[in-house]
Amino acid sequence: MLLQVLIFIGALGVLVKSTDILVKAVERIAQWYGVSQWVIGLTVVAIGTSIPELGTSIAAAVRGAPEIAVGTIIGSNITNIGLILGLASMIFIFPLKRGVYGRDIIILGCITTLFLILASDKIVSRGEGLVLVFLFVIYIYYRITKEPEHVQKKRNNLIKKLMKNEKKVHSMINCERLIQNGLDYRTLIRLKKQGINKYRACQQQVLGMIAKNGIIVIIGVLGIALGAKFMVSAAINIAKGVQVPSEMISLSAIAIGTSLPELAVTFVSARKKLGGLLVGNLVGSNIANILLVGGIGALITPLTMTRFDLWFGLPIALIMTLLFFRFTKMQWFSRVMEGMLLLCLYILFIIGIAIFFF
Repeated sequence: MLLQVLIFIGALGVLVKSTDILVKAVERIAQWYGVSQWVIGLTVVAIGTSIPELGTSIAAAVRGAPEIAVGTIIGSNITNIGLILGLASMIFIFPLKRGVYGRDIIILGCITTLFLILASDKIVSRGEGLVLVFLFVIYIYYRITKEPEHVQKKRNNLIKKLMKNEKKVHSMINCERLIQNGLDYRTLIRLKKQGINKYRACQQQVLGMIAKNGIIVIIGVLGIALGAKFMVSAAINIAKGVQVPSEMISLSAIAIGTSLPELAVTFVSARKKLGGLLVGNLVGSNIANILLVGGIGALITPLTMTRFDLWFGLPIALIMTLLFFRFTKMQWFSRVMEGMLLLCLYILFIIGIAIFFF
């Protein structure tokens, strides 16, 4: 039993570290192509931090243990809002732009409701899984192609400023300096139309940066695959050893473990007052968990639901999402009480797990 616990911890460590290096690599590539902080949080970082859940779900489905996949999805979404966001709001104060986040949180609420409806017959079929994946592709396309107005305004102001000082642009021959000064690919294309062409000067550096980070992405994916495989195997063996349902472990221990990347991104973003990245990451991660993780898991093997999932887990996740939306409308993140409420709901969820499975 001790060996299985050590394997579980070690595999979880590999999973989290691999996700960390993968997210950083993909984020750098996305920044160069002009993807905003908010969109990076909703898409690139969100998908990256959901990869542990995806790896766990695939490994569990392949092993014929769909209950682990379901527990990981529900548990991770509740952990992201209840535990991680609850703690962050109690510790840090960071700004949010009014009106930027509401639409995506509403989308998350609709997706959570849809998943609850699909699961109402106690199973999410392969056909329903295909629908979830299709909706995820549509959402990502919508988010990448539709840039927020405040981001467009920021880029336009930067271009006007640089047009008044062409010497500053021409002095930036280093790709890193270009990115640091906000001169991403989209901005450089706009400048080129104005007669300032700096893209060709740093093209070789850009290609080298993309190739380097592409290799890191491949290493990260391999690490995630291995970590997920051994973690699921260890979780099943531990559950058998202590004679508890494997879903109980997935709802708690695995859910917390696979949410560590979200925890890291949240606390770093909060400390740097990057509210857009923080909220975008958590909202996007929860959307990815349901549509991508749940969809792919169901495609491999239909996901079976327990009474706990239908009558307690998913409703708690939906309630937390609605509270999340309400709090952002109230200029949240400058208060402590809202965070305490989310944390209390998370504690209630953990107590519910203990009562139901024991």
